Amino acid sequence: IKVLSKPGILRGSSVLDLFLKKQQITMSMEHAFMFTGYLEDVVLIKKKYFHTKENLFLWKGLSYHNYMIYWPGIDDTVPGTSTRLAKENHPISLNVEQGGEITEDCIFIGGDSIVEVNWAHWFFEHILKIKALMLSGVDLSMPIVISERIPDRFLQWGEKLVQKELNWKKINVDLATNFKRVFVSSASFYRKENMMPAVWCEGFSYMKSLFQTSINFRKNNLSTKSEVIFISRETAKWRKAINENNLFDIAQKELGAIKVNMLDYDLEDQVDLIHNACIIILFGGADGPMSLFCNPRATVLEMIAPGHQAINCALAFCAINQGNYIRLDAKETVGPLLGPTHLDKNYVVEEKLYSTIIRNL
Repeated sequence: IKVLSKPGILRGSSVLDLFLKKQQITMSMEHAFMFTGYLEDVVLIKKKYFHTKENLFLWKGLSYHNYMIYWPGIDDTVPGTSTRLAKENHPISLNVEQGGEITEDCIFIGGDSIVEVNWAHWFFEHILKIKALMLSGVDLSMPIVISERIPDRFLQWGEKLVQKELNWKKINVDLATNFKRVFVSSASFYRKENMMPAVWCEGFSYMKSLFQTSINFRKNNLSTKSEVIFISRETAKWRKAINENNLFDIAQKELGAIKVNMLDYDLEDQVDLIHNACIIILFGGADGPMSLFCNPRATVLEMIAPGHQAINCALAFCAINQGNYIRLDAKETVGPLLGPTHLDKNYVVEEKLYSTIIRNL
C-alpha cells in the first residue's frame, strides 16, 4: 500500500568508552525499508510468516529474526539450516496443525516472534506496525490479530501510540490459520540478510515525542528519590548477572542509586522514570529499548552477557536518541543452559572494572 521509509545508512552515535572519553562512531545500522500492504488467501505459518496459494513463502522484513527461523526439527537453537533454506528459497515441508479461518478483513500484528513472549520484541518489532498502517490509511477499526500469549499490559502501548481503543483479536499463532484478506506491515526493527540491523528511526522518534509530551502534561509525575536508577533483571528466566545484588550495592554506595523493576510501574511511570534519570544502569535484555525515552544528556550503562551482540537492547535506542552509552561485556558464564539459545546462561559481571566505571560516573 505504501512505503514509509527507504533504506539508508545511519551515521554517528555519541558513545562513551569505559573511561568516559566521548567518541563518535558509525553505527552499523540502516534506515529500515518500512512498508505496508495486504495479502489475499494466505496461510499463517510458524507464528509470523505467510504461505500463498502460489506456493510463495513470505518472510522478509516481517520480524526481527527475519530469515533466522527457530523451528523445532529444523533449527532447535542456533540458526543454520533454516537460514540457508530461507535465503536460498528452497521448498520446505511443514508439519503444522491446521487452525481456523478468518474471513473478515483484518490486520495481523502477531507479536509472538520468539520462544518466550518478550516485552522488548513487542516494543521494537511490533508496536509501530500499528502506526505504519494508520499512516497508510488502513482502517484501524478492523480486528487486529495478535498472539493469544501477548499480555494485556502490552496492548496499552499500541493504543497509546495511535490514541484510540483498538479491536484486538487473540488467536493461537502456532496453528496454520487461513486469512481471506489481511493487512500487514513490516517490522520496525529487523536484521537484513547481511545481519545489519534496520530500524525505522522516524517511527521511534515519533513514539518518544508523543509519550514524553503526554507525561509532561500529567498532573502527578512520578517522583523518585534518586536521579540514578538501577533496573533489576532478577525476575528474568535466564541471562542474569548472579552478582546483581553486589553491583547494586556499589551503585547505591557511590551514586545513591535506587533499584527498580519495570514490571512494578504502569506505562506512564515507566517513561517518566527513564526520562527523569541522569544515569541508568541496566542489563542487556527487555529493559534496554526503554533507553529510547532517555533525556539525551543522560548516560546509560548496559551490562551484557558473554557473546551477546545486544544491538537491539540499549545500544540502538541510544543511537536513535543520540544519548551517551557505555557497554560492559561480561566475560564468564555460570551454570547450565537455561533457555532455547546458546546465549541463555547466567553470568558474572567483573566487579572491579564495574566499580571503576561507577566511580567515574
